[in-house]
Amino acid sequence: MFFVRIPFFWIPFLRIPFLRTSWTFFETCFLFLPFLFFFLTHPLSSQTRLLVAPEGKHSSISSDEKEKIHLVPLPENLVQINTSHNEYAPQISPEGSSLIFQSDRPGFLEGQNLWLSREQKTKASPKGKTSVDMNWEKSQPLSFPQSPQGDDFVSSNLSSFSVNTNGFEGSPALLYRSSLPIELYFTSLRENQSGRKGYSGLNIYFTRLERDRWISEKHLNVINSEFDDRMPALNQNGTFMAFSSNRPGGYGGYDLWFSIRNQKTGKWSIPWNAGASMNTSHNEITPWLSPKGKILFFSSDRPGGYGHYDFYSSKRYNRSGKGKFSKSKQKIKIQWNTPSNLGNPFNSKRDDEHLSITQDGAWAYFASDRRDPYAQGGFDIYRIKMPERLHFPSQVLFTGRILDSSSKEIFGVEATIRILSEDQTIVVTSSVIRSATEDSPTNNFDIYLRSGRVYQAEFSSPGFHPQKLILDYRGNYKAGRIDKHTILLEKVTREKILQKKDSSNPCLDELPACIEEITVYFPVDQDTISNSEIPKIKQVAQILKRHPDTEIYIEGHTDQTNTDTYNQSLSERRAEKIRLALIAEGIAKNRLQTKGYSFASPRIQDEKTPQDRAANRRVEFRLLTQE
Repeated sequence: MFFVRIPFFWIPFLRIPFLRTSWTFFETCFLFLPFLFFFLTHPLSSQTRLLVAPEGKHSSISSDEKEKIHLVPLPENLVQINTSHNEYAPQISPEGSSLIFQSDRPGFLEGQNLWLSREQKTKASPKGKTSVDMNWEKSQPLSFPQSPQGDDFVSSNLSSFSVNTNGFEGSPALLYRSSLPIELYFTSLRENQSGRKGYSGLNIYFTRLERDRWISEKHLNVINSEFDDRMPALNQNGTFMAFSSNRPGGYGGYDLWFSIRNQKTGKWSIPWNAGASMNTSHNEITPWLSPKGKILFFSSDRPGGYGHYDFYSSKRYNRSGKGKFSKSKQKIKIQWNTPSNLGNPFNSKRDDEHLSITQDGAWAYFASDRRDPYAQGGFDIYRIKMPERLHFPSQVLFTGRILDSSSKEIFGVEATIRILSEDQTIVVTSSVIRSATEDSPTNNFDIYLRSGRVYQAEFSSPGFHPQKLILDYRGNYKAGRIDKHTILLEKVTREKILQKKDSSNPCLDELPACIEEITVYFPVDQDTISNSEIPKIKQVAQILKRHPDTEIYIEGHTDQTNTDTYNQSLSERRAEKIRLALIAEGIAKNRLQTKGYSFASPRIQDEKTPQDRAANRRVEFRLLTQE
């Protein structure tokens, strides 16, 4: 069941059919046409729409396939900011609490100006909050305090600085230090009521904070030309710039161009064209760079998109992360992947331009003139939650202590730690810290791992039973995230050594370790438990009953067939089916945890045969690691 909000101005019409005893066919159709249009065009909420066209090989939706239906985030119209005029070129601050944009709305000045709106501070909305119900203050013309005293922006006072004029100011790009703006780049015109210097076309201007005062704006002489140079974008430390220009030397229309800044002199290099892998004979505009400058987002009206201007992205793949001069010293070699269309719901049949993303990669803001139930007029600003496939990778510090489970002391010998992922294996050894105890804050291993992946950590040391731990770092992970664990390794006793000699089967005495040896396999593209696998579930239940303090992870896996989104859902459903089967066998819910891993942790990495895929379609069990 779902509920749909009905516009208040339709409410009086809901009772009309009951006021008359007869209605003609045409009158009835005329009355209900607005309702039909509303149901077809209005999303279930401002954030999500139910999509019923999953990827896959099936052409119709069966009862089993209903679980493939996913809620996909939809862009949210920022109705508190948008007006009946044009709101364009949004630039969100790193923490997501301030939004600068371009607008031709009425104000103190005429023309296009830069405006500011900040997150509304309430008890329920602390600074930096980026929740679905985020509120915004009334927008004001952008200005900066000439003597910053802890406030990043001001609306108007005698000591404020503003670049707004009666002319044109647009496409802002800001650099921040400790959440405070220190440089502003924007697009404007020479003279045209502003008196600014520059070339005959559109120019890129900048101003910066020097000795606690904002200096008068200047045009970038080395970058600007007699043509249109506009829409600047910079990486987080301000050493790399992308912009759009129709100057000669391109591939047609507006192209993307690059420049790098010398960190010692502060001077920008002569721009070079982004090349044929990025530009086309059509137009490439509104670039935006990820914090480290490794991902470039832009809009283009090239063929093959959803509408007029669509969003595209490209990743830089040179490992050094810095531009390298060619022998001719005339251009800088930076390699980019072929751009890919961001797809729905970022793109529509209309113009979608000027993407800007929070530093943690969680939320994206953009401008569009799409047909939306809440559209205010012209270009509006929208916000959308970033899908996992577009999250920025960051480093996660995997750290902690390896303890002797009997003494709760840190190991006096080195332990081997193996970190396995789908494309690499990391082997390190723990430090020897003899004086630390369980209550000590000292860690004896620190490993930096990239987010966006699933890892398996294996811990071993002579004379101790090995331990395993799954590290799921998919999703949004802010830079500097610390994942701390305490790993308890159990000594191998003489009794257990003798037991090992008597039998290599850990399930002989129904010990908890037996559970990790059991694997439940599944048919192709199904989460149904086969009759042949039911005895395995009963065996797990029997061991858990004999050891009532044991808790387990139930981990679902798939083969490589189908999309990652679909496989993620399928792996979660498989794990859930096993959990429900164990509950039916009398195991308490709080002893069972589930996790789906899609194809992130296959037994056979390179699937070549049906047998390989069958080995990967499984559910495994892990004893819960106590911290």
